Amino acid sequence: MRHAPTRAAARPILQPCPAFSHSHVPIWLTHPCPIHRYHPVGFAYIAGGAHTECKQDTAGTLGECPELGGEAAGTTIQYYVDGVAVTGDESGFGLDAYEPLFFNSQGWWGEKNTANAYKVTLKVPADATYTKIYYFCHIHAGMSAEIEITGSTAATTTKIDAANLGGETEATALAIFTGIQAADQKAIEANDEACGTYDVTAFDPDSNSKHATCSGKHFLCGAGANDVYGKCLKAVDCKMHHDMAVSVASGASKFATFARQMIPHHQNAVSMAKVLTKHHTAADYPAAGTEDQDMAFAEDLARNIINVQNRQTQQMTAWLDSNPTLSGASTQCYDDTPIGKSVKTSVGSHKVTAGAMESGKGCTPAATTLKMKWNSHASEWGAYEIDGCGGVNPKLELVAGTEYTFDQSDASNWCATRPRVPRLALYCNRALPSHTPTSQYGSLIRAQSTGTTR
Repeated sequence: MRHAPTRAAARPILQPCPAFSHSHVPIWLTHPCPIHRYHPVGFAYIAGGAHTECKQDTAGTLGECPELGGEAAGTTIQYYVDGVAVTGDESGFGLDAYEPLFFNSQGWWGEKNTANAYKVTLKVPADATYTKIYYFCHIHAGMSAEIEITGSTAATTTKIDAANLGGETEATALAIFTGIQAADQKAIEANDEACGTYDVTAFDPDSNSKHATCSGKHFLCGAGANDVYGKCLKAVDCKMHHDMAVSVASGASKFATFARQMIPHHQNAVSMAKVLTKHHTAADYPAAGTEDQDMAFAEDLARNIINVQNRQTQQMTAWLDSNPTLSGASTQCYDDTPIGKSVKTSVGSHKVTAGAMESGKGCTPAATTLKMKWNSHASEWGAYEIDGCGGVNPKLELVAGTEYTFDQSDASNWCATRPRVPRLALYCNRALPSHTPTSQYGSLIRAQSTGTTR
């Protein structure tokens, strides 16, 4: 069993420069694939792994939830780079060699995956004494889903591996996943599904559902502003206007106020990018191949916005969770919160309609190779899809003692930016910034149990 290391304390991982570069400009200024733009899969005994907090002992000491890999009896997971199992890295099973490669460009990945798909193998012991584990994204919190283990030869089993419960009970360990689902895997409603957004339906600007907050306000105007695309943008803009209006406690941290306004600002940028990628066509751009102007460029830019700003949102949320004294209490300036349920509007109660997108649907894979993709529209942070399984975040039913391969060769799993020389500087020899995972879900569950909120 492996507890994910705290990345801030780890030695920086050096990446070689392209041949044409001899600069030493920081990666966050020049790298073709901005930080946190990738979705390397991991596996955990308790949902969320390093993103969530678990009690480590009976004293209630909090730490990262336990992940699979590096078990004394033989590692349950193995990462492959260029088709070769990596065992000489810090983790001992390839994670610390695999994860940093997701910073590279789409062109680099395309060439690599043509020959050898980057992949992770999972083999739960045939005599496993547990029946549930989880897969999750190592970078973006909220992208966690269940794996049900069947066919074990063990005489008795528990749901969660008892050896990895630490100070948790099975019930509290299972509740961590329930918290993730409640916070980040809400059902996608019909209007959101049509727009490509998440949790925006309450602000649908159609005549029978104008939100009171935005009555009399115009976010778009003109003859072309009332098509489906325009209405979707009006909805996300109204939501930002509503959510950025927050109360400020006397003496509150200036960063807390910044974060509380910047979070909905970032969410709006992400929503706008999702609306664009849902509705645009090649006719909206110059001819394919026109550098920095064609549809492929826009797709790259949108995916960049989604991934980078989602990660920054999670970082700011974690800061607010971790610093309640500095943050102080804050409420919305407008009524009609929380958003996402039936709300009072200028024309009465707005009833939302459930969409067709399913999350967590059971799936028994037809083969032992599972091809993974990332769906940016499925939640605020996006969600995994697996070929042959319906919906997103499918609950996988896997057999103990069988080796499964999780293939991440699809472009949605990694950086989407085509390699180009940046305008201000060349790429550089650089140390990749360390990743310190957030721990918001364990905190959220405990806050809910005591009746406290951020």
